[in-house]
Amino acid sequence: QSKKPGYTDNWIFLPAAGYRYCGSFERVGSFGSYWSSSLKTDIPRLAYRMGFDSSNVSRDHSTRYDGLSVRPVSE
Repeated sequence: QSKKPGYTDNWIFLPAAGYRYCGSFERVGSFGSYWSSSLKTDIPRLAYRMGFDSSNVSRDHSTRYDGLSVRPVSE
């Protein structure tokens, strides 16, 4: 649920879709990893991502050729 004022009744569902690595799907059902729309400005081959499992959420960056999920949203 959103904590941003004016959006507290909004939700988004992000499936634990895993990721693709070396031609196979990994951690499907137990881990989610989603691209943001932002590149790491000092190293443009990297982009920011959010990852999560049942106990943690992380925000970091990964190489842009990694097979992560995309969740399109619109206003």
